[in-house]
Amino acid sequence: MEIDRTNKGSTLNLYKFCFRRKDTVMGMRKVSWVLLLTIVIMVTSGCVSQQDFDDLKARNRIQQDRIADLESQLSTSEVMLEQLQNNLESLQAQNDASSGSNAEEIAALEKARGLRRQKEGSKNG
Repeated sequence: MEIDRTNKGSTLNLYKFCFRRKDTVMGMRKVSWVLLLTIVIMVTSGCVSQQDFDDLKARNRIQQDRIADLESQLSTSEVMLEQLQNNLESLQAQNDASSGSNAEEIAALEKARGLRRQKEGSKNG
């Protein structure tokens, strides 16, 4: 290929084209190496030994069993709490009812005492 030296603009354009093409090829090689290095790092750092994997699985299983036990205890505790709250409400209702009848008894006793005092006062007077 013969370069036209009379037209400096076209020579400059050809030089820029060749230079850019060379940079593009060099850039592609760099990108390829970086990509390859990244893949190698990911593959080697992502691996764990079978023993470590089995240990983690065992720990996970133990923790899942513990969670199931705790959830069962929580459920039992919630049932007991509900029963105790119902018993408390029942006892409070009984107490309120007996308080009412006690108040009536106290009023009757005070009335009787007042009558008794009146009788004693009229005898003494």
